[in-house]
Amino acid sequence: MSHRRIGFLVFDQFAALDLVGPHEAFSVALDSGGVCGYETVIIGLTKESIRSESLLELTPQFTLDDFPDLDTIVIPGGCGLRDPHMIDLVANWLRRNNDRFRRVATVCTGAYALAHSGLVDGKKITTHWSFLTDFTKRFPTVNVVKDVIFVQDGKYISSAGVTAGIDLALELIEQDHGSESAMAVARNLVVYLKRSGAQTQLSDLLRLQALERDRCHGLVDWITKNIRSNLTLIDLANQAKMSSRQLNREIFDTYGVTPMKLVEQIRLDEAKQHLAKDGACVLKTAAMVGFSSADSFSRAFSRKFGVSPSRYRSQISDNYCHLQA
Repeated sequence: MSHRRIGFLVFDQFAALDLVGPHEAFSVALDSGGVCGYETVIIGLTKESIRSESLLELTPQFTLDDFPDLDTIVIPGGCGLRDPHMIDLVANWLRRNNDRFRRVATVCTGAYALAHSGLVDGKKITTHWSFLTDFTKRFPTVNVVKDVIFVQDGKYISSAGVTAGIDLALELIEQDHGSESAMAVARNLVVYLKRSGAQTQLSDLLRLQALERDRCHGLVDWITKNIRSNLTLIDLANQAKMSSRQLNREIFDTYGVTPMKLVEQIRLDEAKQHLAKDGACVLKTAAMVGFSSADSFSRAFSRKFGVSPSRYRSQISDNYCHLQA
């Protein structure tokens, strides 16, 4: 093939974003010559229209019996694939046709079909964090890697799901056409960061926002937006329209920490996300998240994560290489 053909297997009640995100990434990727590097095709059980969980309707171009040669097959997740008959059908199809694919990729609970096929027994695989316990119980013969964006083991690559499917696609594009092509796709899709597979699925910031109560509503977001400023207790109290005493009580009841400790947690989570980027500088990161010095930043980071910022940055790079091995 002059360019690589990527197949997406769909079924009734697939998860739309698991398909649309990676599909869009491959569709806009260019090779070194500046032309589209991929052809994308949709494969269904039949050629009849199907609907996603969110009622997005599409019509497959091919079926399980007449699909063309493929470089990579992508299996999205969705509640439809958790039906016993459907998972058997897809797993058996993968097993029969495994030699026809250079790579097999799964997004979110698409990993269930791949694990059920037996093709990844003893191999590393991941899925969405909310399914990890069930997945581990159902497939004890696979090596489940928890709390990562994606993981690759030979020809098999699996991702956490939803937007992580885009991260997976960017990784495959980089493998095929280089980092410049992958970064161009990330810019085209207005993706904030090309994340490595070793990053965690849930950030501390997301967890804090989930805990937020009505009286503190928007405070975490405001702190994040003003993270470089020298924030004080009075600043936070004024933003929350409370007295300092009221804010202390409300923050502790909600998060179990003092207001200034909350600010530090948010600073450190932002720092961790930044340090995962290629070429991140510890000194610049400290300033970006509002620490007065690299030394105070390093001490706070080490207390929370048990590792220095520079060592964490190295571990992200080392883990990324290990997950691909």
